[in-house]
Amino acid sequence: MTHPNAQSVPVPLADDVFAQLRSGISDAPDVGVFVNEDRSFAYLDPQPSVEYSSYAPRHATLGLSKYKSTLAVIARRYEKIRHVMPEKGAVLEIGAAEGGFLRRAHEDRPDVRYFAVEPDEKTAAQREELPWLTSYWDLGAAVAAGIKADLVCLFHVFEHIKAPAEFLASVRQVLAPRGRILIEVPSLDDPLLTIYGLPAYEAFYFQRQHPFVYTGRSLARVLAANGFTVQEVLPYQRYGLENHLGWLKNGKPGGDSAFAEAFAGIDGSYRATLESRGTADTVFVVGEIA
Repeated sequence: MTHPNAQSVPVPLADDVFAQLRSGISDAPDVGVFVNEDRSFAYLDPQPSVEYSSYAPRHATLGLSKYKSTLAVIARRYEKIRHVMPEKGAVLEIGAAEGGFLRRAHEDRPDVRYFAVEPDEKTAAQREELPWLTSYWDLGAAVAAGIKADLVCLFHVFEHIKAPAEFLASVRQVLAPRGRILIEVPSLDDPLLTIYGLPAYEAFYFQRQHPFVYTGRSLARVLAANGFTVQEVLPYQRYGLENHLGWLKNGKPGGDSAFAEAFAGIDGSYRATLESRGTADTVFVVGEIA
């Protein structure tokens, strides 16, 4: 059946048939998770409120920042999507934090003009260290400034957006003709859910900051319904064999150093296999303004 509150989800996904997947999530026992028939999209109900002025990423609240720092997140991300980066023109990152991704991009593409949208005051000083970067506190300010970007990037931002249609309409205003959007989101195709079916991981996975959980398939549908031609859907496995074996052994995040050492030689092929199967924990979707 279609859940009565499914109309709160993005067009055209609200037309799907939903069923309740679970009652309660890791940080909100009163919130349910509803999933569509092909398990390409899930949403939370009731939708939790999150105060982003004091928001802290979950890796910080769980004490996993040191572990995450070993994953070389920015370097691996950049290599995966380097082919999408323009040689010239302008790039805008929404949710740029301290500007780490843009630093890497500027090293590789110094002739590009770079812009950032980031409301977090705690990271402002780090962005201000970059003389080639122009920052705005919100997307509306970038629109008002007349920015026209050839590429707009969002890395683990879109799953936080409660009104995707309105948001994408604003993104369209800062895109140049034939400009592109690059979105990275956590994917419901995560192998710990789809291959291993790990109950402890499912209980951990859904969180109040993510009102919507996409796959490449569902995100492509949302972009197509909001004025974008989807050019590429790229599964991407962020966490490797060490992390997965750690979950299977310990039932919690944080990995296991013994596994990291023992299986370092096959970790790359393990991730590549998951990506080729489309069962990856993350997905990039690239769309061009129609």
